[in-house]
Amino acid sequence: MMKKLCVALAMVLLFIGMAAAEDRVVARQFILLDRETDDVYLFRGERMLSRAATGMRLIGGDFIITGPKAQAFFQADASKFFQLGPSGSVALTKAEGSSLVMSLKTGEFFFDIRSPLESGETLII
Repeated sequence: MMKKLCVALAMVLLFIGMAAAEDRVVARQFILLDRETDDVYLFRGERMLSRAATGMRLIGGDFIITGPKAQAFFQADASKFFQLGPSGSVALTKAEGSSLVMSLKTGEFFFDIRSPLESGETLII
């Protein structure tokens, strides 16, 4: 009886731990809102995935490049907007939980944060 109770308790604790881990790794909403011209490209890992499409969800590890006459507009959550200018490139290093980390490699990057960050939220550019 005691052995069955210990096994059941261990299974419950394992399930709770897995559910908590899933909550911490939930990806943030980070999407390509719009683009000017078709010269906006998305790289995942080492390969070009495609020309970026409006509404495309971006994830940590993505790399976005704009052509000489292109601009890309992004949204993270409801109050954070970003613009990558012509001949630009930006790496989305992390987009999970309450963290968002981006690294500008070339070009100009503009942002509009419309409300203060929440407690525990980080945004690093």
